[in-house]
Amino acid sequence: MSNSNDRYLGFFFGLLLIFSQIDLQVGMLVFLGGIALITYDVKDINSDSMALIVIAFFQVSLMFLSTYINDGEMILLIKDIAPMILLLIIIRKNFSSQFVKGVAEVFLILVFVDMIFNIVALLFHIDILGRGVIKRPSDLLPRLGGVFHHPFSSINLMFSGVICGFILRSRWIILLSMFFLLITGSLRGPLLLCLIMSMIVAINFLKHKFFIVVVGASFIVFVILITYFFQGDSIYSANSLRVFSWNNALFNIINSPIIGQSFNNVELTAMSQDIIVENGISESSILKLGAQYGLVALFFHILFLYQLQKKSFSFADESSFLYLSVPLIVTVVIVDRFYGNLFNSSAIPVLIGLLISRTIRKDTIF
Repeated sequence: MSNSNDRYLGFFFGLLLIFSQIDLQVGMLVFLGGIALITYDVKDINSDSMALIVIAFFQVSLMFLSTYINDGEMILLIKDIAPMILLLIIIRKNFSSQFVKGVAEVFLILVFVDMIFNIVALLFHIDILGRGVIKRPSDLLPRLGGVFHHPFSSINLMFSGVICGFILRSRWIILLSMFFLLITGSLRGPLLLCLIMSMIVAINFLKHKFFIVVVGASFIVFVILITYFFQGDSIYSANSLRVFSWNNALFNIINSPIIGQSFNNVELTAMSQDIIVENGISESSILKLGAQYGLVALFFHILFLYQLQKKSFSFADESSFLYLSVPLIVTVVIVDRFYGNLFNSSAIPVLIGLLISRTIRKDTIF
C-alpha cells in the first residue's frame, strides 16, 4: 500500500467491518472479499505464525470432515471457522499504522452509536427505535441491547471499543468502553470487566506468563463454581439453564467423542431445556466445538489458543505499556472462550490482529 492511501483504505476496511456486524452471513462474505482486495499486495510480516496456521489447518480439516460425515450445515461451519481465519489473515500482514488507525476510527462510530442507544434506553426504557428493554429479577439495571437490541452484541461492541482504544492509544476510549460494560444490565458485562481488570493486575504486577495463566484459569473455575452454586436460586434463574446447557454439551461429547454431531442453524427467541437439547446449545464455545466437531478438533483448537497466547507474549516489552495491550486482550478472549462468545464476533478477531500489527511497530502507546 502507498502511504497516501493507507488511511482511506483503513476507512473502507472499517466500513466493511461495520457491515459484517449488521448481517453476519452476507457481511462475512463481503468482508472476506474486502480482505482479499486489501491484502493481496501487503507483505507478510514473517513466518513466526506458521505454527498457528498449521494447527488451524488441522482443526478446520477435522471440522469439515465432521460436518460432511454428520451431514451438517456448511453455514454453521463457516461461521465457526471464520473468526480464526480472519485473525490468521490479519496477523500475517504488515499493515501500516495509518491503515490500522483508520479501521479503528471508523469502527468506533458503531461503538459510539451503540453507546447512545444504551444511554437513551437506560433513561427512557425504550431505545431510539422505540424498542423496549428487558429487566430480569437478577438484573440491577435494564438489559441494554444497543443498536442491535441484544445485550451480548452490545457487550461485544464495548469490548471492541476497548481494543480500538488500545490501537489508538486512547485512555478515555478504553475507560468509556469499560464503563459501558458495567451498565449493560446483563451480568456478562460486569463479569467481562472484572476479567479485564484481573488481567491488568496480573500482567502489570505478576508479569510472568505462568502466573497470568493461573489467574486466567482461576477465573474460569470461579465462573463455573459460582454458576453451579446459584443454579437453584430463583433470582438467578438463568443459571439453571446454563448449567443444563453445559451438562447437555458434555453428554453430547461423551455420546460422540470423535466426530461430534450436527445441530440445527436456527435463530432462537426463547430458551428451555427442550430447545437446548434439540439445538445443541452449550453456553460455552469450547464445549460447543467438542460437541459439534469432536474432541480431536477441540484438542487442536485448544492448541491453537495456547500458541496464540504464546505469540501474544512475544510482543511484550516489559519497560512500557506495550507489555499490557496484546497479552491482555488475547488472554481475556481465551478465558472467555470457556463460558462466553467474544471470539465469535467477526470484529474482535480482526481488531486483535490489527492490534498486534500496530504493536509490532513499537509505537509509543500513551
